[in-house]
Amino acid sequence: MINIRKLTILVLEKVRENALDEVPVGKGKGGGKLRNDIIVKYLGEGRGAVGAYNVPYAAAVHNGRKALTIRPNLEKNPPLGNRVIKGSKESYRPKARLKFMIGGQTVFAKEVKQKARAANPFLTRAVAKTQSEGFQFLATILKKEVSDDVAKNLIKKIEIDFSL
Repeated sequence: MINIRKLTILVLEKVRENALDEVPVGKGKGGGKLRNDIIVKYLGEGRGAVGAYNVPYAAAVHNGRKALTIRPNLEKNPPLGNRVIKGSKESYRPKARLKFMIGGQTVFAKEVKQKARAANPFLTRAVAKTQSEGFQFLATILKKEVSDDVAKNLIKKIEIDFSL
């Protein structure tokens, strides 16, 4: 009996393998996180998915995104207490700032602007590459279960439906 689950997972793993060749690898501390997170999920009935589900920016890398301005959320993180300017008796309410580390130093900013990111559809390319290579790698498994002609016909009918 033909094991559809096994065949599906083999096709998904082939797409994943091709995606690993196509995915951009970033530089710096988090570089390679997207590449390391590409996984295969079997969904049942000959269906499955390949993607990076635990990296929040994966869709922005694949699909691109418009320019962003990041500002502090005053409702979630209001400034605490009043500040007094040195040498003055007057106090003021500080404005919220973004806080992050750069080179081991704490840096504050009113806002951070990020440029638009062009799309890098690495999964689309991986699917296209898998389809163009064909599914002959399944032939040895199929030939154990069915005749050569049936195996060839089954391989011809394999399709990858790609959607985001």
